[in-house]
Amino acid sequence: MFWGVVLFCVLSLRGALAQDVGALISKDIFERMLLHRNDANCNGKGFYTYDAFITAARSFGAFGTTGNTNTRKKEIAAFLAQTSLETTATTTMDQQEKP
Repeated sequence: MFWGVVLFCVLSLRGALAQDVGALISKDIFERMLLHRNDANCNGKGFYTYDAFITAARSFGAFGTTGNTNTRKKEIAAFLAQTSLETTATTTMDQQEKP
């Protein structure tokens, strides 16, 4: 009985880790996708780090962990694309339609 519980816990943990966002996006990919986030003109300079991203993603249990692998990758990519857009030194005024 004891070993059955231990095996169940190990398999559950293994499944949880396999669904972790960090298993789908490496630090290298994160750095390349948010290439300009630390540029001098970026208002959020120094705010977005890989470790902070992984920590935040884990705090929202369903983020990047539901659906098949392709669905999970698409969700993460969409989030990072939006983040990249917002960290390319484009200000709110730049985004507003000019007269």
